[in-house]
Amino acid sequence: MASAQLDSPYGEWFGVVPDELSGSQWIRQPYLEDSVLSLSQSRKSFHEIRRLPDQNIWKTLFEWQGNSKPLADPRYSAYLETVPQRSNCPEIAAVVEDLTDLLPTAWQARIRNIYVGRNLFGEANAEAWRSGEVGVVEMNYGITKAAVIYAVLYCKYFAMLETLGTKIDWDDPDDEDDEILLMILE
Repeated sequence: MASAQLDSPYGEWFGVVPDELSGSQWIRQPYLEDSVLSLSQSRKSFHEIRRLPDQNIWKTLFEWQGNSKPLADPRYSAYLETVPQRSNCPEIAAVVEDLTDLLPTAWQARIRNIYVGRNLFGEANAEAWRSGEVGVVEMNYGITKAAVIYAVLYCKYFAMLETLGTKIDWDDPDDEDDEILLMILE
């Protein structure tokens, strides 16, 4: 693979590597070229550093909350015992698999060795960290709570507008409610 040097405002050079499949070019950082990420090491490091048991994050959450109902319910036992290899969260593992399949083939092996873990502590954010053969993307549980709150508020807002729309007499030229609703929608 040929690479060319480009000037970077950050003082590092980046190699431009053609992607044989799509014909497009991808920019990569050369100091990461020779390092090999290990999924097992990434997983182990995440759980050790965050002091989380290596199990399904939802099982961990229910245990820490002292919420034994879902843990004892046979309908959830198979789900809670599932521990995907690329994440401690089954939903995130499925999304990561789908996203990996969309990437160029040359990148898929590297991405498959990055562990995407959900953490229960800290602020509502996500971050990535790397050290040697460890590559981790960490998502805090708070980011999920914030997304759920946003979705609920959006649904309530949409339901309010839908209700208002049914109470307006759209055929009455003297009624200004339709103009007000249209202004809200803009």
